[in-house]
Amino acid sequence: MKIYRKELYAHAPSLYKFKLAKKWRKLKIRAALCDGAQKPEGIQFIIHGNGKILSSYNVKPNEQHLFDIDVTDIDDLELFTQDQTGNNYNAWSIWCTPCLIK
Repeated sequence: MKIYRKELYAHAPSLYKFKLAKKWRKLKIRAALCDGAQKPEGIQFIIHGNGKILSSYNVKPNEQHLFDIDVTDIDDLELFTQDQTGNNYNAWSIWCTPCLIK
């Protein structure tokens, strides 16, 4: 198991891309908004694998969502955030404590 104790700042819209090359079994990652983010409608967190949506969740202020996803057959992984309103003011989103498991 490989653990990264860092957060990925993801001011929406944002996109992180990773080459997994089918070497990992599971992804655990938490989605949240930074303290002070004033987005009552929330931010959409979307995880793509090989060009397909694996999971998505709309996170509102003072909420968190834990993604626990099978990535066994995934070559290309994308972590995407987007604002629901088209206005990215205060769209302070973060991916927290990403963990890839072999």
